Amino acid sequence: MEYPIRQRNGCFIMVSTCEFNLSTPLNIITGLKSEVEPMIIKFFKRFMWGVMFALLLSFITITTSQAETPKNDVGSFEECLECHEDTVTAWQTSTHGQAMSDVAFQQQWQEQGEPRECLSCHSTGFDPETGEYTEEGVACSTCHYLGPNSPSHPAQIMHTYYGSETCGECHLDTFADWQVSAHGENDMTCVNCHNPHTNTIKEEHVGTLCQTCHTNEGYFYPMTVHAEEDLLCTDCHLRVSDAPVGEGHAQRHHTFIVDLETCNECHGENMHYPSDQESDSVSGVSDSSTGESGLSFLTDTPAVDLNPSPNSPINLAILAAVIGLAFGFVGSPLFERWFHKVKGELS
Repeated sequence: MEYPIRQRNGCFIMVSTCEFNLSTPLNIITGLKSEVEPMIIKFFKRFMWGVMFALLLSFITITTSQAETPKNDVGSFEECLECHEDTVTAWQTSTHGQAMSDVAFQQQWQEQGEPRECLSCHSTGFDPETGEYTEEGVACSTCHYLGPNSPSHPAQIMHTYYGSETCGECHLDTFADWQVSAHGENDMTCVNCHNPHTNTIKEEHVGTLCQTCHTNEGYFYPMTVHAEEDLLCTDCHLRVSDAPVGEGHAQRHHTFIVDLETCNECHGENMHYPSDQESDSVSGVSDSSTGESGLSFLTDTPAVDLNPSPNSPINLAILAAVIGLAFGFVGSPLFERWFHKVKGELS
């Protein structure tokens, strides 16, 4: 180490000099590199194991979820009749049971030249290519099915679709209404209100059915003017549809929304132009004095449908991929050890 004396601007200063060894930082970098590279390689290997398991589980999940569940092994309603006599008897006289033989349907169907596509909803097991079907009407296998690898029922529990999608395959407009309704948003399905075998509502009176959930409204409703006029919940919340029945339409809208048009059906101009005359009856409303008249309109919406899981296969695949990635990443040391062991035994 030298300390030479130099003169700068008339002043003497001492400058320290030292030898700078370039090999020192290079050695440090080389040392770090030798330590970091194995860590990166190790991390990359773990990541690849994770990716491999993620892809494998995603493929298995999508394949399983997309596999078509056998639905035609249920058999005919005659076979069901042996154990479920009451249910089958009720179904035979229902809208579903009479979907093919109904006089009104047969008349309209024949007037239109018996179009084949109508049978997709008015029969069971319909084949659009051949025009053949397994049963008339909406039969048991439309909603019930046996699980995979099943010998037969009753050896295995009969599965049932409880969602609204199966109903929506034929009741197109009703299903569309339901989807945007508060009932649809709260995952209430058709079978919460409708009996799929009798095609009627699940209570004797529609008011009782609504009060099953709408307890507060049901308590205060008898105190209203509408109740004094013997109006039912459905007179306002299920307005009569103008669309012709038979094209996927219900007799009433199923949005459950009360709008201005609904009010105008009864109140008309009196809403904005008061009149001294009082009407003795409310127009456009069914007579509910018997307590039964408000029930018939609900017989058009039936059936059942539950895919046990409404989740999208894509969502399930993503979840499986995340699980597979984590499993492969964490378990990669074990997999590598096993892989090298097997490789050594084979060689």
